Amino acid sequence: MAASGLRGALGGYLALRWPANFDLKPLRIEDVALGPFEQSKAITCNDAIRAIPTPGHTPDQISVVTETARGRIISTGDATYSEASLCAGVIDGVAPREASARSTLGKLVALANDRPTLSLPAHDPDDGAAGGLEFGVRLRRRKPLVFTALGG
Repeated sequence: MAASGLRGALGGYLALRWPANFDLKPLRIEDVALGPFEQSKAITCNDAIRAIPTPGHTPDQISVVTETARGRIISTGDATYSEASLCAGVIDGVAPREASARSTLGKLVALANDRPTLSLPAHDPDDGAAGGLEFGVRLRRRKPLVFTALGG
């Protein structure tokens, strides 16, 4: 597991950043497809919230997909740092395995093109998470992704 031991600490997974009662256990992704993703894991019993593997930033990176009546919400975490980078197909931030990161971006775009989708990258300055603005601007505005640069 990438976050454990000395290798995890050297990789930036610092236990001091975790809550005292945090019990780190691996999430077992299953062979249940979600759009272009061959695997996913139900987080809720009604399958409305699923985790998908989005390697690239780290080998075991996941993103969380929420299905709602109004569309899909993808919390991409660090799979992409901004919606602009995702739309442009640009790898940003740390990506030790560029091929994995590119594949992940392509799959995220394909999933988003399947139905109205709201993207919530972890560091998007237009959402306020990294820029010191109030968090959740895009979520409150329900501004969906537009993939004009990718022909979607």
